[in-house]
Amino acid sequence: MIRKAPRIRTIKPDAFQDEDLSALPHQTRLFFMALWCWADRRGRLEYRPEYLKSQIFPYERADIAGMVGALSKKFIAKYSVDGKEYLWIRKFNEHQRPNPREADSVIPDPPTETTVNTVGKSRFARVGKGENLDRGEGEGELEGEGELEGEGSIVHSAHATMQDFGTWWEAWPKKEGRGASEESWKRHVVGKAALTDLIDGIEKWHGSRKWAEGFIPLPATWLNQHRWQDDPTPASPFGKSVQQSLGGLQRFVDRGKEDPGDSAGS
Repeated sequence: MIRKAPRIRTIKPDAFQDEDLSALPHQTRLFFMALWCWADRRGRLEYRPEYLKSQIFPYERADIAGMVGALSKKFIAKYSVDGKEYLWIRKFNEHQRPNPREADSVIPDPPTETTVNTVGKSRFARVGKGENLDRGEGEGELEGEGELEGEGSIVHSAHATMQDFGTWWEAWPKKEGRGASEESWKRHVVGKAALTDLIDGIEKWHGSRKWAEGFIPLPATWLNQHRWQDDPTPASPFGKSVQQSLGGLQRFVDRGKEDPGDSAGS
């Protein structure tokens, strides 16, 4: 386990003007900027969702897996080496000048190549170039979707593919009926909707009243009904028990208006 104190990093004004980043929800953007502080001098960090949640969002709900999925389209990469998962901020070394006394990374390099997918196009066939790829330590897999266009550059598909299902499934809170969900993904999502829209949809529903009360549908049902396009009613700022108590009080007051004599006990 590798855990080090967060570091002071620099956020350039350009970050607030990036169109792709601005299209993401506010919490996801804040999470991305916070990752820079927890990354080492090579832009790498352990992927430990519960730990990151406790450090970055200690006082609010946060779907770490969902935000990682949304950011993986362009800004970060999630990869595994020897069974352990890590994150890598793609352009970290272009924007940061770490203190020379800062210790070097002890996290394995992101893999430079991955397997070829079913349509014969390399999935992140090259993750980039520069000093953070020179050593080539470890074997692993890099998650994400894209096509190689030149040295170290990625062009992203506008619509989701079957390979994106795993990222979405990881973000879904109630993992039941994976087979049916994959069929629904194939019929309703592949070639028709963007993965970021699906991830954003989960994030919207995470803050909804229904999900806060435990009414989370089966994932296949959610996909069949295109629920990522909904604007659900937000959850109450009060807890469920407080909300129920307020509801009971309101019903008592309403009965008193209908029959003042009974409410007064006369």
